Amino acid sequence: MGSPSFRRRWRVFGQNEGYDPQRDAWEQYAPMPTPRHGLGAAVIGDAIYVAGGGVVMGGDVQSAVHEAFTLAQP
Repeated sequence: MGSPSFRRRWRVFGQNEGYDPQRDAWEQYAPMPTPRHGLGAAVIGDAIYVAGGGVVMGGDVQSAVHEAFTLAQP
């Protein structure tokens, strides 16, 4: 929705943030290798597995990317 000029500014970001309830603070982590939105994620052991999602805004282009990573500080 929105005007065409507004839609051109939509972007997909790869940043990772996590909330630490013991410190009541948000932390930044290394970015996702493939920025995307609308993805699925699951934690197994010490890794976060991220699958699928759109690499561009709007849902027209879906990816088959499947990545696993740990939350290392940048």
